[in-house]
Amino acid sequence: MTAMYGIWHSPVGLTTIANRIRFRTEVLLEEFKKLGIKVVTDTNKFFDSIVIDCSASGFSSSDYLLAEFHKNDINLRRVNESLVGITLNETTTIDDLADVIEIFAFIKNQVNEEGTYLSEKRFEDIVFKGMPSTIARKTPFMQQKIFNSMQSETELMRYITKLADKDYCLTNGMIPLGSCTMKLNSAVVMMPITYPGFANLHPFAPKDQT
Repeated sequence: MTAMYGIWHSPVGLTTIANRIRFRTEVLLEEFKKLGIKVVTDTNKFFDSIVIDCSASGFSSSDYLLAEFHKNDINLRRVNESLVGITLNETTTIDDLADVIEIFAFIKNQVNEEGTYLSEKRFEDIVFKGMPSTIARKTPFMQQKIFNSMQSETELMRYITKLADKDYCLTNGMIPLGSCTMKLNSAVVMMPITYPGFANLHPFAPKDQT
């Protein structure tokens, strides 16, 4: 809780996350160039997403590429019959990035076996180019007092409790209608909805991958 609070509660933390996403997207873009994969995204104005042209990259179709990645339990975004999009976010790890690159290398016949294209230290010497001035935000954000007044997890929890106390719930009194479900669902019944297969399922994931 403390670590997450420290990252999210300030402009500096959000900027750090944004730079991390941009950097990993940069790495993916550079690897695509090495593999001969045609990128149609404006390479001067991208952030977390890259769209590739399957036909120009040597793939028969977007459906073929999606099917190859499905074999590895990875979903890409189908734009149309020839275009496929890839988007990274704050949960994308270096290992995730390496997996995507390795699969592309295998499909492009750059290696005979997945996992043998990238060296262990492939990403260590890459330098972050930085957010281009054309898309970098220049105005301040999160200037409200609430984002600058709390400096600890305890203060944050007290603030959340204060907000919760403004609401009327079963801890304050009786809710005569519509409260049956809340009262009767035990923790053991509610627990499964926190499993990754439920909680982390992407809303656009294809039905055969849910």
